[in-house]
Formats: sequence, structure tokens, C-alpha cells
Amino acid sequence: MHTGKFPEISYKKAVLKKMSRISETMKPGVDAATIRLEDVTVVMSSNCILEWFPGCEFFCLQKTINGLAEKGGLPKGIQLEWNLPEKYDERKLGEKMTVLNREADRLNLPILQCRVYKGKTESPILNITMLGTTQKQLCTKNIQEGMEIVMAGTAGCGATAILSTVYETELKERFPGSFVRECRELWEHLSVEEAAKIAGDYEVAYMHHCSDGGVFAGIWELGSCCDKGVKVGVKDIPVWQHSIEVAEYLDANPYMMEGTGALLIVCEKGQQIVEALQKKNIMASVIGQITGNNDRIVWNGEENRFLEPPRGDQIYELLQNHCNK
Repeated sequence: MHTGKFPEISYKKAVLKKMSRISETMKPGVDAATIRLEDVTVVMSSNCILEWFPGCEFFCLQKTINGLAEKGGLPKGIQLEWNLPEKYDERKLGEKMTVLNREADRLNLPILQCRVYKGKTESPILNITMLGTTQKQLCTKNIQEGMEIVMAGTAGCGATAILSTVYETELKERFPGSFVRECRELWEHLSVEEAAKIAGDYEVAYMHHCSDGGVFAGIWELGSCCDKGVKVGVKDIPVWQHSIEVAEYLDANPYMMEGTGALLIVCEKGQQIVEALQKKNIMASVIGQITGNNDRIVWNGEENRFLEPPRGDQIYELLQNHCNK
């Protein structure tokens, strides 16, 4: 079993097949749930910290906000749930809560609730739920064959930010200090909120933010959520050269590592949205389209590659390897 999201095939067998009703928001590739009340639509997104690294609190809070953004949601508050080892020191919990409170203040969001449990777990696990509201109803049923896929942001953005922090010493032995500093600046580019807002001014069928498993996982999940095929050009996927070099140095694939900071947008007229995003200095490109079959294809010139279902994220192995040094 790989660390990260539960494999999609296993999720369908163990979860979806046991459900008497499958809602829109239970589908793979849908990262936020909505419920319509009398005068407002509430939107919720969740995430958890499985590996602790410098900056993980802010990273995971922003990642959860991105889940709301794909539904056009505006965050209103945070709910936390801790699962701690039985002998976990309360002082360590206090230290982590101090950081979480600081990062929540930085995002101008209140922590509405915090539950703490102890049990048979080897390390602390934090579950984060973000609550918000939205006026949009972007549903997977809106996705039709022939629609274009726009990507805003860059591949491996989240992974590059994390790895340039965790592996800072090692990277400085290989690259100039200015290179590493520039990689760490990607911490300021993890949000997809502005991109989602800009896209929302156009006729958009659906949006999906990339996270665990990177851009390739996001592309796969996009096909899964609408039971259609996806074909994208790898050369059309925006990727920063620094991310490629960091990934190569660590023997990883930038398209299969943490993709937080990238947003996939399904629409009819992709170039209009690309131009609107670029005017705001957001990297964007039309990377492919929705197809009528179930194939998930990445093409490079004349060569087609069939994507496989995501199996965790390479970044977890890299984080664990660093901790074991």
C-alpha cells in the first residue's frame, strides 16, 4: 500500500459499492461536498496531515481551501480533528496548535472546532475540514465530450515548495543558493483561489484542483468523475524548469508529485480563459480535451502513453527517506 490517497479501484470496491446512494460528491475526482440550504449553498472540503514537515500546517490548510475553490467556494472556518498516539505529550500538541492558530490567522480564518482523540496510532494524524459557501453549482454531469481542458498553475508546484525546504541542505550542494530560494518562493503560489475566481467569470463546466499524485493523478481523476476519457499533451502542461531539475535530482517525476497550486478547468473556449489568467500573471495553457471513451492518454509528439490509476504520491517516500537519514 502506498502512502497517500486510497487507490481508486479499492475505493470503488470498499466504499462506493457499499453505498445505497452515491451522491455527486462521493465520486473520485470531486474534492468538495455541497448542500443547498434555504438561501445559501454550504461547501465542505477535507484533508489530513499524514507526514509532518516544516510548513505542513499552512500547506494542508491551503490545500483544503483549494478543494473549496474548485466548487467556487469561499472559506469561512476550519474544523480540526486529532488522532494521537496513546502516550503523546500534550506539550507537543500545544506546540502544533500554536502553529495551526498562527497559520489560520494568516489565512484570516477562524478555527471553529477542535476534537482530540487518543488511540492506537504510531504518529499524530490531523484531519482538517474547511467550511464555506458558494453560489455556483459545478457538477460533473456538465462535462461533455470535446470540451477543452485548461491548466492553471504549474506541475509539481507543491512538491517543489516542500522539497526545497526539507532537502534545502542537499539541494544547495547541487544548485546555487539563488536556485533554492526561488524554489522556496513557490510557497506563495499554492493557492488556486484567484485562478478559480477568474475562470468562474466564463462558461466553465467543471474544475478540479491537483493534489496527491500530481497533475497526472488530477487528469486521471478528472476522467473518473465524469466516466469519460481524457487526452492531454505533455508538452502543453505548464511546468517550471526548477521543478523538473529538483525532481530529476531526487529521482522523481514532477508530473506525479504533489500538485497543489494547479487547477484543471473544463470548458468550451479554453483560450479565452488562458488569456484572462495570463493577464493576471498566472501560468496557463490548454492542455487537452475530454474524449468519448474511458482512456486517459498523455501524448508526446507521436507517442501516446496510457495513464495508470494513481498510487499514492512520490513525495511521501521522499519525506520518509529524509527522516530516516
